[in-house]
Amino acid sequence: MQIAKNKYFEIRIDKDKNRVYLKIKGFWQIDDPEVKEYNNYWKRTAFLMKKNFTILIDSSEAKTHTQKIQKLREEAQKIALKKGISKTAEFVSKNIIAEYQSDTMSNNTKLPKNKFLSFERAEEYLDNKNFQKTPKFLIFLFEIKKKIFSKNAEIFNLFI
Repeated sequence: MQIAKNKYFEIRIDKDKNRVYLKIKGFWQIDDPEVKEYNNYWKRTAFLMKKNFTILIDSSEAKTHTQKIQKLREEAQKIALKKGISKTAEFVSKNIIAEYQSDTMSNNTKLPKNKFLSFERAEEYLDNKNFQKTPKFLIFLFEIKKKIFSKNAEIFNLFI
């Protein structure tokens, strides 16, 4: 069932799987009416889900966000957490800054999230079908990338 679809994001649900599919696209404009409605869409989505639902986030097309957009998205995460999310899988962005921002938001809200290099692997993880953990060397690379970038985060925040 489609909840929202516009140039910034798509939200749809699969009631049988008790899953939300969220696709984040491009650079969000805080004054755009579609962006302003984001959390209202999340309230509707949360209302339709059962406790212990899962979220699959496709952020492969995400661009960096301003701090106001980060706060908006953190509020949506809090809505999901309040409803009773069990786990989240994210197909990560090709944009290192956007990926770092996504990690920061999840850390701020305590959203249970794991990252994947493909949509299919993320879906397998949520389905628990023949899921094999991400190889340790890939986790190591994620952590190295995060540490390198976090040292420059203060500089980055001056520009957003």
